Amino acid sequence: MRICSTTASQTFEKRNHPSIEILPDECLFEVFKRLPSGQERSVCACVSKRWFMILSNIRKDEIAESNGIEGEGYLVSLADNARGCPTLRDLSLWNVSFVGDKGLSEIAHGCHLLEKLDLFQCQIITDKSLFDIAKNCPNMTSLTIHSCSNIGNESLKAVGQYCLNLKIVCPGVGNTTIDVVGGLCRKLTDIDLSGLLRITDEVLTPLVQNCSANLVEVNLSRCVNITDISVSTIVKLSGGSPKSLFIDGCRHVIDATLVEILKSCWMLNVFDVSKSGITDLGIKTLANAIQLHLRILSLSGCPFVLDNSLPFFLDLVQNLQGLNIQHCPRISSRTVDALVERNPSCDILS
Repeated sequence: MRICSTTASQTFEKRNHPSIEILPDECLFEVFKRLPSGQERSVCACVSKRWFMILSNIRKDEIAESNGIEGEGYLVSLADNARGCPTLRDLSLWNVSFVGDKGLSEIAHGCHLLEKLDLFQCQIITDKSLFDIAKNCPNMTSLTIHSCSNIGNESLKAVGQYCLNLKIVCPGVGNTTIDVVGGLCRKLTDIDLSGLLRITDEVLTPLVQNCSANLVEVNLSRCVNITDISVSTIVKLSGGSPKSLFIDGCRHVIDATLVEILKSCWMLNVFDVSKSGITDLGIKTLANAIQLHLRILSLSGCPFVLDNSLPFFLDLVQNLQGLNIQHCPRISSRTVDALVERNPSCDILS
């Protein structure tokens, strides 16, 4: 450990020393795309993760336009950064149509400490490079794949086989993939399946049975075809471990799920059941769950929750930090006023 002192004059000098790091990303983007060659951009990409991500989002035509060179722009390649950033731990590729297997395989072979990979709309990345990631990056704990049409089950089997510490997964590619991931990745703590319109109870239930003991956060938002069957299974088999449960937009989820929460989900802090089929009976069930440590509750857009729930709401709101009852047409302003009076510190949206 090194201990040093700083004089007042040195402090004043540092404060008045301009730094490029104070510039926002938009300004750095304009600076980087005007660099004269790919070599300079590759060197800059190795300075920090922030610079690397900004440079990776510069398109070839933007470089050509800014340099006045028709069709000769250079890009920072993943290969360059794999060689220059061997300690890379977090990589996000969003809507980058020019990045394919070659670049991602270079990352796999050069960045063995990679822990988090986020792929969104990467249409030319295939199983080949994801298989390389699985074999060469055993420290992976988080994988997000969304709208990547050429990634299938074979590479995800490899992820399950080699990435034994995988805890967070968002496989936005269909029911079969979910089944594969669930069967192989039993240490999952976070599952995000939001927006998968075709996912059903038949697919979700086996996934939960394989990894339910470790689950901390489950996001099933807008999975419109799931019902109380699979959500109740999550709650029942998890042993009370989930702290956040998002089932907003799941219109077939009704009061049975809340009964299971009453029985076993005592760690739950955040619960979003907006636009669902729960009724006053469900609110009563939550209010009776005295062991529940709920802090955030969203019931937005629940048409079957009425003013009749006021006595139960008054019990619930005492310990809440946030309550969303927007777009509940049968909850009156009188009920809202009573809730505000019961707990003025609760942030109530109505």
